[in-house]
Amino acid sequence: MLKELHLRSVGPSAQFDVEFADRLNIFTGDNGLGKSFLLDVAWWVLSGNWVEQPAYPQRNTEQTPEIIYQINTQDGAKDYQSSFNFSEQKWLDYWSKFKSDLADGFNNLCGYSVMYEPVGSVDHFLSCENHRHLAYEWSNYRFISGWINSSKGTLDNQFLDPFEVEDDWFEILLPSLQLVMTTPIFT
Repeated sequence: MLKELHLRSVGPSAQFDVEFADRLNIFTGDNGLGKSFLLDVAWWVLSGNWVEQPAYPQRNTEQTPEIIYQINTQDGAKDYQSSFNFSEQKWLDYWSKFKSDLADGFNNLCGYSVMYEPVGSVDHFLSCENHRHLAYEWSNYRFISGWINSSKGTLDNQFLDPFEVEDDWFEILLPSLQLVMTTPIFT
């Protein structure tokens, strides 16, 4: 659950701070004050995806553009910070610096197909839309092929984690070479 959101040199004001209530939050105000903008940033914080286009920082300010947020997880409150990379024109998510470590941990194998992935990306194995409580749990991150992940969408119940497949879950039918599930997977 998103508990705090702090914007520095981002959006319509130089500084914006909000602490969210546990159950209900209501934002009111005139047009152009940043209500929809706030929701767009909150969505990015929780899902890693911008609704339409990213929030761009204010230019020519002394303060470094930052999005700072606090998430309540099963392990307690965790603080995160994202800064804007002007050369790449994008916000740095907190897992980018660990991408190479995840790639090494997965031996450059896609977390969906277990096929070699030379570039790869980092994303949630179970979608944030279906499993919001896992948005910031490392156990839900995988080194993946981007096109497979975008094709999967929210169809979490139609995918097996290939790294958890056990012996005798599948068999190959000869001579067709058809791969079929065996009964142990359903028990």
